[in-house]
Amino acid sequence: MLRFLSVVLLLVFPMFLPMAQAEPELNLVSPYSVAFRSAVVPGWGQMRIGHPVQGVIAAAMLGGTLVGALITRSQYLDIYNDEYASVARVDPDSPEAISAFERANQRFKMSQFFVFAAVGVWAYGVVDSYVGAHVYNAEVKAGQLDEQSKLIDSLSLQLSDNALNAFVAFRF
Repeated sequence: MLRFLSVVLLLVFPMFLPMAQAEPELNLVSPYSVAFRSAVVPGWGQMRIGHPVQGVIAAAMLGGTLVGALITRSQYLDIYNDEYASVARVDPDSPEAISAFERANQRFKMSQFFVFAAVGVWAYGVVDSYVGAHVYNAEVKAGQLDEQSKLIDSLSLQLSDNALNAFVAFRF
């Protein structure tokens, strides 16, 4: 009978502890929402999960690669239209035409590189924010578990063959 009462006491008493303390609301973020934010505005998702430096770096890298793509595309069009097109109309196999075409082609390839780099940076930002949201949520949940484990540690239990003893210590 004593064992039964101690088990009932052990099971019923902890139910009153949450009434004394309000359960804190977890501030979790949706990984899909954060990834969508980064897809729309690069860096927004990283900023949402508390990584503003990563967000600024992602936005700056995407902006830099897009500016590089625009500049090299403009240079390609200038070389192609101003130098190569005028010489190629007269003699497309002349050394001047071949040299102008090679310079224009080099700029075209560089502009394509910047476009693909921009797509890669954009995709990295989306994936990084998605994974970062999972890490953020795990850290928030770990903090809650840590707080709950401290509450459980305040309840001391001693088990023996004959009796179950429970000690409650309140710390303020």
